[in-house]
Amino acid sequence: METTWRELLRNVASDPLEQQKILDSLNINAMTLKRWVNGETNPRPQNLRLLLNALPQYRKQLLLLLTTEFPYIRQENLLQDEHIALISNDFYERVMSTYVGVSQHMRSATISSLILQQILKHLDPDLNGMLVYVAQCVPPDQGQKVRSLRMMAGNGTPPWSTYVEYHPQFFGAESLVGYAVSSGHSSTLQNRDEIQRIFPYDQIEDVRSAVAAPILLANQTAGALYIASTQTDFFSYAHLSLIQKYVELMCLAFERQEFYLLSDISLGVMPSSEQQLSALVTFQSLVTQQIILAAQENRTLTRLQAEQIAWQQLEEKLFMQMNEIMHQSEKTG
Repeated sequence: METTWRELLRNVASDPLEQQKILDSLNINAMTLKRWVNGETNPRPQNLRLLLNALPQYRKQLLLLLTTEFPYIRQENLLQDEHIALISNDFYERVMSTYVGVSQHMRSATISSLILQQILKHLDPDLNGMLVYVAQCVPPDQGQKVRSLRMMAGNGTPPWSTYVEYHPQFFGAESLVGYAVSSGHSSTLQNRDEIQRIFPYDQIEDVRSAVAAPILLANQTAGALYIASTQTDFFSYAHLSLIQKYVELMCLAFERQEFYLLSDISLGVMPSSEQQLSALVTFQSLVTQQIILAAQENRTLTRLQAEQIAWQQLEEKLFMQMNEIMHQSEKTG
């Protein structure tokens, strides 16, 4: 049996799949992991917490070994965090009651709004500043892969109380939520420098730490949950454990056909949120055009179906816009 956490980590990381899971979960490279294993460097406190989260099957053993070398990691406090990081039975009952009691066309919006509000109450009771939103896969054409996500619901406390209302947005491979959906793994960034270095084109003012977690049903995804805080190093193991429970509950906000195989996710790159606005303001007019066209052709078309067509049209328009931006950049470069 391993006598140090470094020995345990070396044995676990000898499996290429486990090693890649650790690298993805902690946003580190193989050289950093090697230095930890060899005792050349020590992980930062937040990376120790993420390491525990990345290896749940070894958590108890790893925790005991870590406390030997890092006394400030107190086992009793972490275990207490696990107890605190629970969703109340009352809230589970409230969500299930909503699921069975609300009509199908209202179910998605109602449940997602309910869960997002509860996340804010649970994670930011003192209103220090938190933004939460759900980015949903944009339905592709028949036989095609998912190319983008769009913000379908969101909420926030100051300074983001009205952010979602005034910042509708599509996301692609350039974003944290895009990475989470493409990889099928949660990703956490604990400071501004990490965010700017890893996702320079996915910047929101005042964000100091952020996490994105894919909404998974076996090997399929409907999108991702994004949570940002004004505080650096905000997301502890307890927070991440709690967020995962909310993500699992968020599955109820989606219909079965809204989940796509991870192998069918192939995200492109979207323009910045500011560059998207001129296209997004045309959404309602595009919906109206589809409804009128269906009436003229004597076709049955619900508003939800018209909206889906409009989102697909906007997606295509934004990809064309991004191609033009890249072309202009190449010419000037």
